[in-house]
Amino acid sequence: LNAAAIVLGPINSGNLSVTTDSLQVTAPVSTGLMALYPKTFSAIRLGSVAANTLSLLQSDLDNLTVGEAQFFAPTLTADNGANTVTLANFDTVQLGSQVSIDSPLALTQPGSTLFLNATRIDINDTITAGAGGVFLGRNASNVAYLVGVGSKTYPANTVELSNAELNRILTTGPVIIGDPYNAYSM
Repeated sequence: LNAAAIVLGPINSGNLSVTTDSLQVTAPVSTGLMALYPKTFSAIRLGSVAANTLSLLQSDLDNLTVGEAQFFAPTLTADNGANTVTLANFDTVQLGSQVSIDSPLALTQPGSTLFLNATRIDINDTITAGAGGVFLGRNASNVAYLVGVGSKTYPANTVELSNAELNRILTTGPVIIGDPYNAYSM
């Protein structure tokens, strides 16, 4: 898509890949897989607008019904001030690269699953997910990443999670730390 895209009419698609710097979703979009990438910006923001960032407001997110959402940028932030960023119509959400949860983040479908496939994860507010659970770590990389629990010193090639961050995760499913696709690396 161009630098700016507005969805004015309904879209029903098996798979949808979107590369843009501005996306406004004013009509229902239903898709099995949605991959979202910024065109020139290096960040995606869910819940509010920031300069030089592919930003999706809560109203945009409410118009999306997605089997699997993949939002990837060098930096991804969920920030809606004191309000919750709600992903009500998402089964599986993958957030990648450097992820910062700065407002409550909620996946409200009963079986929803959240993957934070990131080289750095900062959980500064509550994450709520369904029975599918929450996966924290790094996968699909040619670089071996370690996962450190309990401290936040950010050594190279290590995803670190503090005890306080882990306590902010609320789910009826498992919390898995490491690579969910390769059990040997956990």
